[in-house]
Amino acid sequence: MKQRTVKIAYIISHGVLSLALILMVLYLIVRHLIPTNHTQGTPLSGYLVPTLLHLVLSFVGMIPALYLPATSRNDIERKLMPPMYITMTLMDIQVLLHLEIIGIFGYLGPTAIAKIHLFSLLFSSLMLLFIGMFHLGINTSRIFRYSLLAALGCVLFTLFVPLQVAVYPLERSLWVTDGKFLLVPILLGGIAIFNYVALLSRERTQYTVFRSASLMAITLGNLLYIDPHTTWLGILLFAIGIAMGIPKERFSQI
Repeated sequence: MKQRTVKIAYIISHGVLSLALILMVLYLIVRHLIPTNHTQGTPLSGYLVPTLLHLVLSFVGMIPALYLPATSRNDIERKLMPPMYITMTLMDIQVLLHLEIIGIFGYLGPTAIAKIHLFSLLFSSLMLLFIGMFHLGINTSRIFRYSLLAALGCVLFTLFVPLQVAVYPLERSLWVTDGKFLLVPILLGGIAIFNYVALLSRERTQYTVFRSASLMAITLGNLLYIDPHTTWLGILLFAIGIAMGIPKERFSQI
């Protein structure tokens, strides 16, 4: 009963968040496609359609993670992937800033929105890193402790990162004043991928091949999605990773 309650809570909270952001994106898309005195001649912002796909994929990806077979092999993913996907959805909070620019929403402010985005990027990267680390041998009883420390660390990091949101309000890859700070999520993603490669080299079963390939694609896709030059490649890899992670007979092996 407890597990069922947790699943329902994840689905409802993530569903409400995803639906709210999706409706905002759709509103902005329709606003650009239907000319008015205020929008006529304004080009469709390039990030909107990829954002819509990323939101849908992030929610769709969480559902299989919640319903992975209750085996020892799947325990880590069942605990870490739901919050990981929720923070991936929060990465798309940029849409609120777009609404602020056109005068529809103005409650959080550009800096707060940017900090939520950066926190979500860091935390989701850490969750992907932890999945590999726990599979390589860290005691799984420490999952909650590590997750809490990761969240606190991400909060502290985002509080002290210098931002320039007003200069590039719709270019989230340029929100951080010093580009060196963006090396942190890239480094986390690189270590996560290295962990999955190490896991694959240690155990080359069908289960491990699909799991490692899925998580590597999700990790790389989520990072590439942030850069406007590689957004569509990131979406493609993200979708492939989620598709490969859908539970099948191989995922129920003990």
